[in-house]
Amino acid sequence: MATLRDIRRSSRSIQSTAQITKTMEMVSAAKLRRAQTAVESARPYATQLREILGNLAQASGDVLHPAFTRREVRSRIVVLVGSDRGLCGAFNANLNRMAEERLAAAGKPASLIVIGKKANDHFRRRAARIVGQKTDLGGRADWKFAEEMS
Repeated sequence: MATLRDIRRSSRSIQSTAQITKTMEMVSAAKLRRAQTAVESARPYATQLREILGNLAQASGDVLHPAFTRREVRSRIVVLVGSDRGLCGAFNANLNRMAEERLAAAGKPASLIVIGKKANDHFRRRAARIVGQKTDLGGRADWKFAEEMS
């Protein structure tokens, strides 16, 4: 039977764990808000870029620029953006499963560009054809990163 000392120790341990969990939740919420703000601030740029590209495509008319011609699909690349840590429930498992389904359904040779440690580890164990990878981003993605991935 548990003594009073054991019960108090257990209670303190549970309170400590709850405090740590709450702190982690607050940090995650702050990071999510920061990411949402960044996405929202990029929307006007993306909208304007879409309009410009649409105007270019219409203005090109009969010009056979390589960017506007249809080509036969010979191979595919799946870009998988996962997480570096496993603290996000079934997020990584669902992403990996969906990517495996897309690779299998491609019909043509398919390769992977993997962003995130968990997805990279998953597909490396399965000997998938990984042509590019990036891990340990630390929550930051800048212009240089986008240029490397493209």
